[in-house]
Amino acid sequence: MLTEGFIKVPRSFTQDPLYKNQNAKVLLFHLVLNANYKDGKELKRGQIHTSFRRLADELGLSLQNVRTALATLLLTQKITRSLTHNSLLITICDYDAYQGAVADGQHSEQHDGQHTFSHEVAERKYAKKENTKELFEEAEARPCALSPPQKEEAVVVFTPPTLEEVAAYVKAKQYHVDPSRFFSYYSAMGWRTKAGTPVNDWQRKVDEWESKETHRKQSTSPVQQVQTGFNTKQAANEYAIASLLA
Repeated sequence: MLTEGFIKVPRSFTQDPLYKNQNAKVLLFHLVLNANYKDGKELKRGQIHTSFRRLADELGLSLQNVRTALATLLLTQKITRSLTHNSLLITICDYDAYQGAVADGQHSEQHDGQHTFSHEVAERKYAKKENTKELFEEAEARPCALSPPQKEEAVVVFTPPTLEEVAAYVKAKQYHVDPSRFFSYYSAMGWRTKAGTPVNDWQRKVDEWESKETHRKQSTSPVQQVQTGFNTKQAANEYAIASLLA
């Protein structure tokens, strides 16, 4: 990881919608800070080799948060992403906006060597720590192991459902979930969970609500179920007397 030099951030970035997305914003700055500042043998200016696991470790985020943040940067055209034989190749769009032109002699040859060497050591280190499942996923995404072409991944954009779609799903599943309550809750949350992660599958969330509703009803005792039907103290007394005389 680089520790020398500077980057510049235009003040106009505060007007970018991405500025309010904390995970995506932190990830973008992290990539800019660690990307190659000049063309090299393996990496071009504005590029960086990394992986999901490595980014999660460096930023203290979960793998899911890293994947979501990367998808956001792809969607907003801040970066492009390709799969190579052992890692992610990320290219920062408009890299000159953050780094600008590098003057001759600004970085010494010794620093250039340390920069390249640090990337090589980090790659060997994290290649051993990569999750086996993740390696299989990346291997399956490569059409040819000998000459893998760079392939842009499609980004799945979540589209919030309408109230009618939620109601239709609840009716088709014969659930007891209140569609209006479900729709109002997640609309107010910006279609995010309490933890702040985006809701990518609203049908699964409806299923979870139904499961909780069923569990709540099953955990309620018969006496509690009967008592909740009483609107007055007199009705409760009459039920108690009738139970004694039965």
